[in-house]
Amino acid sequence: MKKKYEQPVDTSKLRQSAEDKLSKVKKKTASLSSPKVDFQHLVYELEVHQIELEMQNVELIQSRAQEEAVLHQYESLYDISPVGYFTLTQNGTIQQVNLTGANLLGMESGKLLKRRFGLFVSPKSRTVFAAFLEKVFSAAGEKQTCEVELLKGKSKSLWVQISAVCDAAYETCHAVVVDISESKQSEEALQRSEERYRAVVEWTPEAIVIHRDGKIIYVNPAAIKIFGAKTERELVGKPILDRVHSAFHQIALTRAKDIIEQGTSVPVVEQRLLKLDGTIIDAEVQSTSILYDGELAFHTSMRDVTARKQAESALRKSEHFAKVISDNLPGMLGYWTPDLRCTFANKEYNSWFGRTAEQMHGIYMQDLMGDELFQRNEPYARAALRGEDQQFERTLVKPNGETRYTWVQYISHYLNGEVQGFFVLVTDITSVKLSQEQIRVSEEKWRSLFEILPVGISVLDTDHALTEFNPALAKIMGVNIEGLGDSIYKQRKYIHSDGSLMPPEEFPSTRAIQEQTVIQSVEVGIVKEDGGTIWTEVSAAPLLLPGLECVIVTTDITERKQKKHELETLANISAILRKADSRADMLSIFLDQLTSLQNANGAAIALYDPATGESVIELAMGEFVSETGQRLAPNVGMVGHVIKTGKLYLNNEARSDTLFSKPALLKNIDALVCVPLIAHAETIGAVWVGRKGFINEYDLRLLTSIADMVANTIHRMTLYEQTQLDALELAQAYDSTIEGWSHALDLRDNETEGHSLRVTEMALRLAQTAGMTEEELVHIRRGALLHDIGKMGIPDAILLKPGKLTDEEWVTMRKHPQYAYDMLSFIDYLRPALEIPYCHHERWDGTGYPRGLKGEQIPLSARLFAVADVWDALCSNRRYREGWTHEKVLEHIRKQTGTHFDPRAVEIFFQVMNKENL
Repeated sequence: MKKKYEQPVDTSKLRQSAEDKLSKVKKKTASLSSPKVDFQHLVYELEVHQIELEMQNVELIQSRAQEEAVLHQYESLYDISPVGYFTLTQNGTIQQVNLTGANLLGMESGKLLKRRFGLFVSPKSRTVFAAFLEKVFSAAGEKQTCEVELLKGKSKSLWVQISAVCDAAYETCHAVVVDISESKQSEEALQRSEERYRAVVEWTPEAIVIHRDGKIIYVNPAAIKIFGAKTERELVGKPILDRVHSAFHQIALTRAKDIIEQGTSVPVVEQRLLKLDGTIIDAEVQSTSILYDGELAFHTSMRDVTARKQAESALRKSEHFAKVISDNLPGMLGYWTPDLRCTFANKEYNSWFGRTAEQMHGIYMQDLMGDELFQRNEPYARAALRGEDQQFERTLVKPNGETRYTWVQYISHYLNGEVQGFFVLVTDITSVKLSQEQIRVSEEKWRSLFEILPVGISVLDTDHALTEFNPALAKIMGVNIEGLGDSIYKQRKYIHSDGSLMPPEEFPSTRAIQEQTVIQSVEVGIVKEDGGTIWTEVSAAPLLLPGLECVIVTTDITERKQKKHELETLANISAILRKADSRADMLSIFLDQLTSLQNANGAAIALYDPATGESVIELAMGEFVSETGQRLAPNVGMVGHVIKTGKLYLNNEARSDTLFSKPALLKNIDALVCVPLIAHAETIGAVWVGRKGFINEYDLRLLTSIADMVANTIHRMTLYEQTQLDALELAQAYDSTIEGWSHALDLRDNETEGHSLRVTEMALRLAQTAGMTEEELVHIRRGALLHDIGKMGIPDAILLKPGKLTDEEWVTMRKHPQYAYDMLSFIDYLRPALEIPYCHHERWDGTGYPRGLKGEQIPLSARLFAVADVWDALCSNRRYREGWTHEKVLEHIRKQTGTHFDPRAVEIFFQVMNKENL
């Protein structure tokens, strides 16, 4: 039981009483004479001494009462402190403990004395505590700190932080024990939240980039890989457009603008991206807006902050035990009297208000806090003085402007059953609040990513049951998000890419759990209730989180597979169509392939006739075969409607179709589709297909792609055939012109009339025998007809002279090959034919003209023509001589072999002569 303290005696009254007694004694002894005077004086001295002794005794009693009151105040402080205080020996024996410390250990304080503190430390923390205790007693006056787990009863435990200082004698230490269980729980909750949602994003095969104001602020491992980076530092902070090909910059900017204006995601598009090494890659990109760290950002998919709170108070050496305790409290502690004056404040309290201990002592609450803060706190102070403890959370602003979150307690102080004042304990809980806020922000951030990811995310628990999933997974599974549950998830039929059933033990999730490794990019088909198949790419990774087993990422690749099949189909059809020799063959191959691909009962193709406005059914197969060759009136019926509008027409209930003019053809057909044939923005016809069964969106897309390819093929083949015809007519016109020139040359010189045609025929026979191509023969014919075109530049006086030419005239005459080159070389059409007009007077031994070419420097066509020219010239009559006999000419040619003529050309000439019996 606590001792009751007496009220102190008023010493001023004692002194007044003593002085009154002394005055009376003086009056009594004033009239006395010696020796009696001496005796009375001695009595007087004794009385004075007695009175002084009484005064000293009363003052001593008062002093002891004051000391005991102060000691009681600090003992109350010691017991009501929110932290545990212990005095421990070197082996950890408890010598002293306050009520809070006893409560932490779950026993009465009296039963704890002389017991070892280590018995209450959990086994996994005892090594840490033993090392801590050894450290404390190795350096007197130095504060040591550790965190350990305590056992409170048989099943309950809590985490505490212990701060201790050893005394100068190395015999005992004073330890402050603070409950930090809530802090530990906050840290663990934050860590679990971060790990859980980061695992979802980190293991997704989709590349994810988050950017704001044009700069990258986050990338996941898949994004690092797709851009060819080694670490995220190579990407974060860099402009997002650096990773986008310049041709797509405007598209990217437009999409970003649409996201901001519409507030929704934009569809997936194909874009070209740039790796760090400049390599161009194609990627599917989807973007949307998200709140990232509380601010608007862009989340683009292309296929933390853990703040650990630690607030500790420095323990400093103090001569007074109570001061050591108060100064090391993890918060502010002050004591206030009923007249609201401060009689005690720890260092934290002084520091908060920027005052010294001397300035704080005795200060009035209103003077310390100011009017506004005082008005807010006075009701709590008055309540505490009535014995009503107060506690609440409050945001406080320090004098330096820093805002802190605090937990405030007003605790009444009793003495002899009456309230003597109150303690104010202010604990800084900013770290806890911030940790809680970080957990909330982290949860919101990762949950936002989880919800908007375009790929399916699911989490399995330790029973392999579906516990979490995002909307994208429900969409992939073909159900609404409310309808997707563990039973639906497990009841679905899953197949391999070859169509065989996939047993549960082969699921990526099962393999990831059993093998404890990441299983990536497994193709899995999900069979829907209607029999259709959704093709997906699945990756799975094990989760090392309590109660959770595996995270699964599911990407819908159905459209990708369909596009791949569509491209392969188009490539195959294109390869087959290239084998067609004519448009008719091409149309037959096309309809045959289309009937097979669409499993059609009938198919037909009609082409528009611009002359009449009608459409002509070029070819029909199956149920429509009888329609081949029919002409359809303009703008009438299904075909007329499609050609007029240029739009696809579909009816999955074909027998009730009012646009199809011959319903009798539809007896075995349920669905009918007609697609326009459009080439260069012009509708040139239509193709239609009929079959039993529903025509779906994929069938339409494939049919439209094939129709576009065929329309362009028809257009090209039509243009090619027309071009061929035009080229043939043009060539014929050119050749007629050349023949006209040749005939005009012959008419100029009557003696050579018919020479050009004869020598041309002979030259062609020689060239054919020599193995020249058809294209080369065309140019030889033209060159032969024009071989003397250069003579147009020779004056008639020389060209038509009846006798022999003079040397000067021969110089002029020998210029006609050069004239021929000058006349024809600028005509592209005739340039390949220049070899004969330019070189037919060159000789094998190099003595010819105009350039003196020798041997094989002379073009083969000119060497062959030279033999034919001499043959016809010597066989023909001239004004200045008679024509030679064939035998004489042949003998002349033999003699000129190796000098005038190429031996090989002469050999070919005689082969032709013998073959034709000339």
